[in-house]
Amino acid sequence: MLPVYGWPYDAGQLIPSPQLVAAWYELEILPTDLVPMWAAHWLVQDMDGERLRILAGLDGRDPHEVRDVLVEALADTDTAIPSRSGAAKTVYGDMARLCLAGDGGERWLVSVIERLVITWNYPDEMLTPPLGALYGLDDEWGEGWGRTEPQLVAVVRAARAEQIALVES
Repeated sequence: MLPVYGWPYDAGQLIPSPQLVAAWYELEILPTDLVPMWAAHWLVQDMDGERLRILAGLDGRDPHEVRDVLVEALADTDTAIPSRSGAAKTVYGDMARLCLAGDGGERWLVSVIERLVITWNYPDEMLTPPLGALYGLDDEWGEGWGRTEPQLVAVVRAARAEQIALVES
């Protein structure tokens, strides 16, 4: 699977947590070229370890080189690679928070869910409500049939609020 770009983390203004990076790794959507920069930020945040320092020193151009040290570097931050179900929950929770904060729009949220569900061949953990239930809205939104854009935005915002409440409980 190809990495998902167009995330608010791409510009370098937001730094994802090691837990989020581990989830992206598990879902095979990790933009490996950005990982060394994030590892350097984690070092500044008082996370440390030999592999984390090695990861922070890479240039990110070779995805295999990044992946070769990533799991051990994440272990330096006390982060394990989650199950696919756990990874989906982590990623969906983060996407909901980004959308709420205005760092990702409702249409972006729906398009990423669409891509994840299709690429992973419709797994239950990615179709689970609340955000997983948004699968299919991308077609409705893009084709102009069905609900209006304000109605679709309202559906996404309601699911987003439910997802955040699930993560926080």
